Amino acid sequence: AAQPQAVIHCAAPGVAYGSMALAEMLAAAAGGTEALLDACAALAKPPRVALVGSGFEYAPSNQPVGEDWPILPSGSQYGAAKAAAACMAGAFAEHLAMTLLRPFHIYGAGEAARRLGPFLIARARAGQPVELTPCEQQRDFLHVDDCAAMVWAALAARDETPGLDVFNLGSGQPIALRTFVDLVSAELARHGVTAQCQIGALPYRANEPMVSLPDLARWQAQGLREPRVSLEAGVADLVKAELEQ
Repeated sequence: AAQPQAVIHCAAPGVAYGSMALAEMLAAAAGGTEALLDACAALAKPPRVALVGSGFEYAPSNQPVGEDWPILPSGSQYGAAKAAAACMAGAFAEHLAMTLLRPFHIYGAGEAARRLGPFLIARARAGQPVELTPCEQQRDFLHVDDCAAMVWAALAARDETPGLDVFNLGSGQPIALRTFVDLVSAELARHGVTAQCQIGALPYRANEPMVSLPDLARWQAQGLREPRVSLEAGVADLVKAELEQ
């Protein structure tokens, strides 16, 4: 039988907005997490566990939120599913050494086609206009390579004392969504592709949080891996990967 030293649990349903009924999502997220952690706890030497949650678990705020901010997803079924998984993890805190990491907005090569960057790039390549909201939302974009390295660093630093440690993950560089759109458009232009972005053509989605930013003080106090990929370099990597497909 397998005897893993460490386990990383990222999976959750419902990343695509409206793709599943909420009850199904909650059952899958909580039930799947329970099954995994139950199996880990049953091993002769339980492994350390890193769980990847989401910044969408938190209640809305107009300021960066810390790990002690209330868990109250607003308008995010995905956030609710991740919160359910986190609650299930709490039930195993006396038996397993766990770290829960909540990244806010991950981006980079390999993103799903529905995500903002790949969607914008695909429309531009097809010569089609890109209808967008006013794009004034404040976000913290963390490159996928940095996120993976930070999850690994947290897992490597975790001792075997049972409990649930919680950390936010982010770049620490809040920007308006418009800035991200402009960077993608500029990078496309360097490849000879014009993005016809129509800023303000769409209304904001109902319950769209205008501010979704992490307070990173707790993570920074650990002295672990900090983000290294600049937004400009990360966007260049994303555009190159999408254009090569």
